[in-house]
Amino acid sequence: MPEARPVRVFVAGALITGALTLGGCASVPTGTAPEANNAGNSWLDFNTDNTTQAENTRTAPTHLNAKLPETPLKSLAGNNGDRTAATEAIIQAMSQLGTAYQWGGASVGKGFDCSGLTSYVYQQADINLPRTARDQYAFTARVGKSQLKPGDLLFFKIRSRKIDHVGIYIGNDRFIHAPRKGEHVQYAKLNDAYWRRHFAGAGRVPGASKLNLADLDLQ
Repeated sequence: MPEARPVRVFVAGALITGALTLGGCASVPTGTAPEANNAGNSWLDFNTDNTTQAENTRTAPTHLNAKLPETPLKSLAGNNGDRTAATEAIIQAMSQLGTAYQWGGASVGKGFDCSGLTSYVYQQADINLPRTARDQYAFTARVGKSQLKPGDLLFFKIRSRKIDHVGIYIGNDRFIHAPRKGEHVQYAKLNDAYWRRHFAGAGRVPGASKLNLADLDLQ
């Protein structure tokens, strides 16, 4: 009787190939605690009181909107103060803070992987992105770090020489992403050593600056 080991190797290889095809999003390895904790305060932090970061994360979906100052959100809008697709995508991303990571996930009910999150938030702004991080990189226009704007996508090479992770830039050196199994949608700091080391480039979503007509008073 032939040995079963070659079959197991084949199955494992097929599973790995399937993972890259479906999500195009590597789970961020463990050992990135300083980045995952997102220490430091900014206008994007949930609370202005003494609530801890862990408590913020657990309660984010239920009290986020009431704690965000109005002025910084206006700074994300268009020249006339109108909400753009990029602004809508950012707000949608913030509304998912605390949502569980789910490999292959691209919906609120099932959770998100990294590219599932970015495709979801832009879909809410009526822009359809490709499903994988690699394809989203190809779809977007390259921008340098000094030209980053809120709503741009940030791409990383975590486990290979190819793009396998993505997040959405929200300004102030921060981005939102879905990191790995057992984690949840959260903030990270682009300037942290881990992310600097794995950063592969940024992309601007075509149509990100278009106005959200639902916000305009056309009467």
